[in-house]
Amino acid sequence: MRLEVSDGDQQRHMYAIVRYNQHGILVSMGSRNRLALSKNRLKSLIAKPWLLPDKALAYFLTRLTHRLCLSIASFGWLQAIFYSLRIDQWQRLASVARQIKALSEKPLAILDVGGQGGISQEFLNPNEYRLCILDINTEALRAVGHSQVEVVAGDGCFLPFKDNSFDVVVSVDSLEHVAALKKVKYCRELKRVAKKFVIIHCPADSADGKFQGTTYDTKFLRWYQQRFKEDETNTVEHLNSKLPKVEELLQLFTDATVIGKQNAEIWLKYMTWEFSPYIRFVNGVVYKLHLQTKDDLPPYHACLLVWRKQ
Repeated sequence: MRLEVSDGDQQRHMYAIVRYNQHGILVSMGSRNRLALSKNRLKSLIAKPWLLPDKALAYFLTRLTHRLCLSIASFGWLQAIFYSLRIDQWQRLASVARQIKALSEKPLAILDVGGQGGISQEFLNPNEYRLCILDINTEALRAVGHSQVEVVAGDGCFLPFKDNSFDVVVSVDSLEHVAALKKVKYCRELKRVAKKFVIIHCPADSADGKFQGTTYDTKFLRWYQQRFKEDETNTVEHLNSKLPKVEELLQLFTDATVIGKQNAEIWLKYMTWEFSPYIRFVNGVVYKLHLQTKDDLPPYHACLLVWRKQ
C-alpha cells in the first residue's frame, strides 16, 4: 500500500492536525484528535452502559464482514446475518461489483474514487485486479487492509492521473457529496481517466419522479433529528450539495445505461432500523423475509449508471 498526497491541477491539499473539506466535514485528524475522539466515545458508552453489548456486537460483525468473501449474486441468508447493520452498504457495493465482474472484457486496472476502500476490501479480490483507491479522507485510506491495493489521497475533481489510465473508474456513493457546482467537473474527470468504463452508484432525483433521493433523504434526516436531537452528517451533506439528476447524468454520459436501485420506502425502513440499537441485528432477516421482493420497484432512492467509453 502506498499513501500519496496529490496536488492535482496545482491545488495543494494541506493535511494539518485537523482538516475539513469545503463542506465543513472533518476529513483528517492527528493522533491527539483521534485520542480525544476515542475518549469522548468511551464517555458516551459509560454514560449508557446498556448499549455496550450492542456496540461490541456491531463492531465484531463489521470487522468480520471485511474478511468474509460472501456471494454478491443476491442478498441471501448469510448476508441477512452478517450485513444486517449495513444493508444499504451491501446493496450499493454489490451492485457495482456485479457490473465489474459481468463486463465482457475483464478489467485489469480499477480506480475507486471516493469509495474509502469498501468495494476493494469486501467484494473484489486484489489478486485479480489492479486496484487503486483515491479519497480525500486520509484516515480512511490508512485503514485499507490490503497491501496490494494502491491508495492515493486527493480530490476527485482533480484526478492526478493521465488520460485513459484505468480500465474501469468507479464512484460508489460519492457524487452526492460533491458540491453542486463541481459535479460536472467531477464526472468529466471520471470520463477522462477511464479507458473503457465508468460505473457510478449514487442517490438521485429525476423529473418523472422515478428517482426520489432528495425526498427520502429529507424524511430520513427528520427521523434522525427527532430520534437523536442532532443532524446526520452524511445526509446533511447530501442535501446541501444537491443530489444529481438522472437527466443531467445522461447528458454527461451519453448512451449510458441507468438502472434504478433501492426502493425508496424500503430504503427508509431499513435505514431507520439500522440506527436503532439491538433492533438492527434482526434488520437483515426482516428485510430478507418481507421487503426484498419489492426492493426493485420504483420510486428509487439511488441509481446505477454504467457508461462505456467509445
